[in-house]
Amino acid sequence: MPLKVLISGAGIAGPVLAFFLHRGTSASITVLERAPAPRTSGQNVDIRGVGLEVIQKMGLEARIRAAHTGEEGIRFVNSSGKTTATFPAPDDSSKQSFLTQEIEILRGDLSEILLDATKDDVEYVFDEYIVGLEDVEGAQVEVTFANRLPRARYDLVVAADGMVSKTRRLVFGRGPDDGDFLNYVGQYSAYFTIPKGPRDDMWCKGYLATKGRMVFTRPDPHGTTKGLFFVTKTDQKAFEPYYRAWKEGEGAQKELLRKEFEDAGWECGRILDGMMRSEDFYYQTVAQVKMDRFIKGRFACLGDSGYCPSPVTGMGTTLGLAGAYVLAGEISQTPDDIPGGLERYQTTIKPLVDSSQKIMPGQIRVFATQSSTGVCLLQWVLRLASSSLALKLFDMLGSSGSTKEKERWKPPVYPKIQ
Repeated sequence: MPLKVLISGAGIAGPVLAFFLHRGTSASITVLERAPAPRTSGQNVDIRGVGLEVIQKMGLEARIRAAHTGEEGIRFVNSSGKTTATFPAPDDSSKQSFLTQEIEILRGDLSEILLDATKDDVEYVFDEYIVGLEDVEGAQVEVTFANRLPRARYDLVVAADGMVSKTRRLVFGRGPDDGDFLNYVGQYSAYFTIPKGPRDDMWCKGYLATKGRMVFTRPDPHGTTKGLFFVTKTDQKAFEPYYRAWKEGEGAQKELLRKEFEDAGWECGRILDGMMRSEDFYYQTVAQVKMDRFIKGRFACLGDSGYCPSPVTGMGTTLGLAGAYVLAGEISQTPDDIPGGLERYQTTIKPLVDSSQKIMPGQIRVFATQSSTGVCLLQWVLRLASSSLALKLFDMLGSSGSTKEKERWKPPVYPKIQ
């Protein structure tokens, strides 16, 4: 009998896992997505190092490069819009950059490419999710669904449904102190689409304001602009209004950000107006998922659900791609021994997880400047970083999780999925 595999999450890591499992096994694969339709929105994601190797193995590099946002780099500006520091995008994925990478693509565009590459070989079920998981004597997992799918048994169940994974919670609970295995790094963020303004071009614009506030606008290939707000604080208690808004929903979140950024300067008025009207608004705490073990029996966490490194590291997408490749590779080697394959998956990917989650002490705090003097100092540092000292400073401030990760960790060779 072929394996029956259930994957919760049709974003990025889930479809990549399905792709390689189909290539290397005869498994029957179902991918669930809680949303009623494929998610077409989302912020920029970048692919680097081992992530690039994975999409090359999939034969999708050309399609993904063709969907590049076109972002040429990042320019930091002051309140009058004058450029204070410029960081061009690298022309090689092995080179470091402050923000823009060689391959920048919107999350929704990448998800669409992956869905298209797997839709003929994998069953996708939207508007559905898991509400119950029960181990059946170690031989299978019995799954109960929320909506229309009947209860069924699977040989392998994988959670690939994000940082705050409800599927993970069914197996591992809420973790220490009921914290959902989240390690907060001291930031909240929001992403949304706004109309393209007269001064928006193919450069990302970054603006630093007092009170730990940062604003970015980024180009996209669809004739609009992506807006991003970040708030950084050193005292976690100061985030209590943000946490409440997280629980209360989009209306409360937008209103909180409107009040936070209305006096920030630069083009925040225009960006806030666009945010209030946006239909793809996404708000989150910036955090890492820290789990000693992300497997149990015939269940595994994949990508952000098991080891989210946070946007601070820039390694989220790459780590999800690598994890999907390794998990599929290990299962393809011993499809009759799922628990053994999962143990090897845990052992193999954990070193990359650990290195990708490293954040240099003070890396977050440096952006929590509260005063105008602090903002001026930070602008001076960025101006210096955009000089010949850039690469060294990027390694310290901008890419601690990804620095030379390709040299530290090599993806194994799995003959059945090459």
